[in-house]
Amino acid sequence: KHIGQHLGVDVVPYGFHPHVSIEECPYISERTRFAALKPVFEAERGFAAWGQSSSVQITLDGKTMDDSFGAFKLGLLLQPVAAAMYANSPFSVGEDSGYKSWRRQNLLALDSPYYTVPDKLFDKDFTLQDWAEHVLHVPMSFVVRDDHYIAVAPKPFIEMIGKPLPELAHLPLEEQYLCKADLLDHTTGIKPEMLFKPNQLLEFRAVDLGPSPASWMSLGAFWVGLFYDKDAFKAAQDYVADWQQEERIAFRNAVAKDGL
Repeated sequence: KHIGQHLGVDVVPYGFHPHVSIEECPYISERTRFAALKPVFEAERGFAAWGQSSSVQITLDGKTMDDSFGAFKLGLLLQPVAAAMYANSPFSVGEDSGYKSWRRQNLLALDSPYYTVPDKLFDKDFTLQDWAEHVLHVPMSFVVRDDHYIAVAPKPFIEMIGKPLPELAHLPLEEQYLCKADLLDHTTGIKPEMLFKPNQLLEFRAVDLGPSPASWMSLGAFWVGLFYDKDAFKAAQDYVADWQQEERIAFRNAVAKDGL
């Protein structure tokens, strides 16, 4: 707040810019990643979902990859709960959007493999290996060379293994091929409501920016209490165990409109 006053700007505590269009919204980027990904967002008509929105994100870790993957599956099921509790983006271009979370509605409208997960993910027999197979077939969006993000054609990662990337033709031949670091970066470009990283980190992404620092901090307490307490975690697993696909989808979609 003090910095904003010094610069002559204000901070609006909403999950989506309440009164300007994406064309009017200032775009500030000091990283080549956003410059590289902006055409990707625009091509899928999703730039407004990122360029006008703001969220509170929490990152937790797991003991093992299998533990983290189990937490990832549970966390995805519960993201709509948190989104409903913290819905805070009712306005768009100066008007009531008709949604409790217009930010969430914009994200749900993105029909892209970067933001969706397989329907079978929540089956009991869907394993970490199955998720890895899914990740390899998600189209690429960028690679990093010399700390610069370079947009690449949206071809499945697995199809480009062992092949030089045309977008890297200006580099030495050995740098034109995919490597382990590229696969790790690729996983960060897959952004459903919760991000599962290879280093066993879980990134909770569904919540709108809240009205106060107390609201932001309470979100951390909410997820820590559920995921680091064994009894709470098991109770949550039992609670969602019999949810059917139709119920999950209806619940996920209704939250943007109705909140709690």
